Amino acid sequence: MSKSRRPKVGDLVAVVAAGARDEKILENPHVGIVYKLNFDKYGHENALIEWENNRCPQDYRPTGYPGVNIHNLRRKFKIFRDGEEIK
Repeated sequence: MSKSRRPKVGDLVAVVAAGARDEKILENPHVGIVYKLNFDKYGHENALIEWENNRCPQDYRPTGYPGVNIHNLRRKFKIFRDGEEIK
C-alpha cells in the first residue's frame, strides 16, 4: 500500500519545477518543512511551509500551498516523510 501524498506536518517538501507542466526543472530547488495545515469549511487543507534560508518560490502565498496541488503535481513537488520520498 502506498502512502498518501497529501501533506502532513513535518513533511519535507521540495519544489523542483517552476510551474505545473512544461516548466523546466529548477537548478536550485526550494526546500521547506510543513509546519501547519489550515483547513477550510470543506475539509481542504493549505500547507504552511517554513522555507530554508527564507527563500520561498514565487508562487507561494502567505496562506500556503493547497494540499491537493502538492498531492497532484508530481513534477513540481517532491515529498519526503520518515526519510523516504513519497511517490
